[in-house]
Amino acid sequence: MKRYNIIDLIELVDDLERITIIEALSDTERKILQALSDSDYYNTLTQPELMQITKIPERTLIRLVKKLEALGLILTFRDAIKVIGLNPALMQKKDIFRAVRLNMLRIKALEQENEKIKSRVTELEDKYGFLENKVK
Repeated sequence: MKRYNIIDLIELVDDLERITIIEALSDTERKILQALSDSDYYNTLTQPELMQITKIPERTLIRLVKKLEALGLILTFRDAIKVIGLNPALMQKKDIFRAVRLNMLRIKALEQENEKIKSRVTELEDKYGFLENKVK
C-alpha cells in the first residue's frame, strides 16, 4: 500500500472542496438546485412546484432531474406525485472535508511525536546500551 504525505492529502482535500461538481453544471441545473435549497420543507419540492418556480419546461426538467440524480446531487421518490429533494450528503460535504483535514493534521502530529520518541530511545540506547546487556 502506498503511503501518502499528509500535507499532500490535505492539499488534495482542499482542492476537492474548492472544485465542486456544481461549478460544472449549467445555469439551468444550478437553478434547480437553488430552488430546492430555498425550499422550506426539508429541501424538497414536488415536480409541479419545481416547474412553476424555475419556469423550466416539463420534458427538460425531467431530463435534468434524471441527470442530477445520477450525479448524486438530488434524490427523488414517488408518492402521490414525484417529490424531488437535495441529497443530504451534499449539504454535509464541507463538514466531512473539515473532519478529514483535522484528522490528517492529528495523524501528522502523532507521526512527528512518534519520531521524537524513536530518536530519544535511540539516543538512550547509544548512551547506555541495551538494558538486557547491563542486567546480569
